[in-house]
Amino acid sequence: MYADVWNATDVSSEIVAADYHREHLVIQLHSGDPVCLAFDETAVFSRGMKLMVAGDSVKIRGWLARRAVNAICDTAGIGTGGYQIGDAQMEMAGITEVEL
Repeated sequence: MYADVWNATDVSSEIVAADYHREHLVIQLHSGDPVCLAFDETAVFSRGMKLMVAGDSVKIRGWLARRAVNAICDTAGIGTGGYQIGDAQMEMAGITEVEL
């Protein structure tokens, strides 16, 4: 398993690099404004998957977990968060699981 942190601003940026061997990815918003996520493409305001408040998380499995993840702060502010590579079990409100 591997974990790291990220920052999102009003410009789309890659927060997690693509990895062909990755099977599981958990992304969580730690603080700041809402953040929109996109996979293998530029993140856009109010589009794609959105983490609204601190503690919101998304768990991704399969081919989508292997893609690069880009983020943009939805309010032209700053959002910070973290990610965990590996099969992590989250026990909190606000987690969403996506399996494709």
